[in-house]
Amino acid sequence: MNKILLTSLLLGCASAGEGTFYNEDLSKKQDLAVRRDLQRPDLKIEDLTELPDLITYDLKTTDLFFPDLTVEDLSLPLDLTIPPELYIPSKIPKNPTFQLLGNYPTGYLPISIVASDFDYDGNIDLAVANNGERTVSVLVGNGNGTFKPQVKYNLRYQPWKIVLLGNDILTANANYNNLTHLGNQNGIFGTINIYPTQRSPFDVTVGDFNNDGLLDIVAVASFDNGIAFHNGLNYSNYRFMPIGIDERAIVSCDWNDDGNLDIALTSGGLDDLIVAFGDGNGSFNNLVKYHAGHGVASALNVDINNDSLEDIATANYNGNSVSIFKNIGNGVFQHDGNYSTDWQTRNVRKGDFNNDGYLDLVTANITGGTASVLINRGNGIFNPAINYIAGNFVDSYDVAVGDFNNDGDDDFAVVNMRYSNVAVFINN
Repeated sequence: MNKILLTSLLLGCASAGEGTFYNEDLSKKQDLAVRRDLQRPDLKIEDLTELPDLITYDLKTTDLFFPDLTVEDLSLPLDLTIPPELYIPSKIPKNPTFQLLGNYPTGYLPISIVASDFDYDGNIDLAVANNGERTVSVLVGNGNGTFKPQVKYNLRYQPWKIVLLGNDILTANANYNNLTHLGNQNGIFGTINIYPTQRSPFDVTVGDFNNDGLLDIVAVASFDNGIAFHNGLNYSNYRFMPIGIDERAIVSCDWNDDGNLDIALTSGGLDDLIVAFGDGNGSFNNLVKYHAGHGVASALNVDINNDSLEDIATANYNGNSVSIFKNIGNGVFQHDGNYSTDWQTRNVRKGDFNNDGYLDLVTANITGGTASVLINRGNGIFNPAINYIAGNFVDSYDVAVGDFNNDGDDDFAVVNMRYSNVAVFINN
């Protein structure tokens, strides 16, 4: 429990002290609150070695949160106990800063990236799908923000997207109508399997969609306007399900809390987000369409307001923005605003970049050649984006998040297609 001392000053009553010390930001230092409508020339401040920036609040318009309480004597300070999970910070959080620590060569035309501890040494590694040469580059992390030179693995086919299958690597090969599975043995990817799928698999998601304890695969079938379900018992066999749109991206999550994984899809030519609910047997029903930003390129499941309901963020390629869809219960979403990023936003990822317990967002922007960081204010509202140059103003296609230097802060890495490298940004 955190003890916060509130006085009638903050409650708008004049009977208490005009200058009051209290612990507003849950730090060990006392803060000072003073009512501006009370003129007290005799007010003195002594023994203060540090006075932070003044923040002024309009008590008529500022949202102040207090739990239900009964008070008999407002002439005394009130010692209220507020559970940490109910605390809503009144200050706008500061944006963390990121330092470009280095650029690491990859294969030709890197298009997608994931982060994981592939060799189980406690350090985060990177895996990059190289669209121009049919390979995956694995960069082993040193644990200090730097990475060893790439090790390439042959995929046999041109990859479009890379995801994790457990701690293995799976790529979707859109031009060849198949998936490539690289088996992981302590950071060495020595086994390869090719699984046929429906036409034009631009993206793929992994999860237990039929509740049998095995990881299944759902791949988009863009050319055929549907999806392909690959049962975990045998990935080589799949079942096609028509959706009716030209899908380019997919993400999975249990949005209606029924114990079954659902999927969300974005279309190559539309501005819509489509949510389809899983039945627990590997099928999906009750499609619901939501209008998002212009040219929705990808989607992300993220709980933006810590209400234990997974929300959705979309990266809008033509809109140069991120759209937020808040889950209001039972998998029903409310469009909660658009946030500007840099040009042609391709992908969006999540991480707690300022360690306040709320998930923030980072995007990869193709034409901008940048990564945009949006900090969550704690209520699902985000600060304006801060842009970091990643690819010399061009071709930043994807971004991955992880603690690359083991300092407890989330960092990120961006793949730059034209320059065939990955830019690593460390959180300061």
